[in-house]
Amino acid sequence: MGKRTPLFEIHKAYQEHIFDIVGWEMPIYYTGTIAEHETVREGVGLFDVSHMGKIEVRGKGALINLQKLLISNTQNISIYQVKYSNLCYSDGGVIDDVTVNRLAEDRFLLCVNASSTEKDYRWISQNLEGELEAIDQSHAFAQLAVQGPKSFELFQKLTPINLRKIKFYWFVLGTLDAVQAIISRTAYSGEEGFEHYFSPEYATHIWEPVMTEGKQFGIKPVGLAARDTLRLEMGYPLYGHELNRTNKPL
Repeated sequence: MGKRTPLFEIHKAYQEHIFDIVGWEMPIYYTGTIAEHETVREGVGLFDVSHMGKIEVRGKGALINLQKLLISNTQNISIYQVKYSNLCYSDGGVIDDVTVNRLAEDRFLLCVNASSTEKDYRWISQNLEGELEAIDQSHAFAQLAVQGPKSFELFQKLTPINLRKIKFYWFVLGTLDAVQAIISRTAYSGEEGFEHYFSPEYATHIWEPVMTEGKQFGIKPVGLAARDTLRLEMGYPLYGHELNRTNKPL
């Protein structure tokens, strides 16, 4: 039996479409990959991506260390900003592609691929210098992605935060249906959308109102197959496919 997200019981209704994905029992699709792909392009889709890894780097010198580990210029990341990057070996080979969230002056949260979490955590821990630490926080977060041109209309019904004021690849700390969450205007689909990080105990509590409020917008749950076709159509690379140990960022 593989690992399961906090929403596994909901996914079980479609259990004939659940497969082992990098050690996780995850829905490949619910009603069909093409239909789910088109739902995200034309309306709004809901993804459970709680299997993604989360690694926190914190302490004095975190910024300098990440500057060495990642290909992006981390020194120009503001607090509450997100940046896409690659974590690389010293020769430039890609370890993983990640998003970097700056939570505070010396505190960063990296969202990494599920298949690479242990490897990423080990490499980061072994290469940190100074008085700081890396913490695998994967167990501390559930993660949902709401993607599509109607995502703004849907989510504005669930939060008092003015979502239009969140710039692309920035986030805020706020409430989602009264649950404390990181609300991030990020996407891996090529559409407008948001990703939300919150305590796993509230996963069902969040999923259900999103689906209920989303009915008027034609919402569908979306599996990992459509997530892959969406990012391919947009031209986003993925570690293990276009990026790997020998395919370097350049």
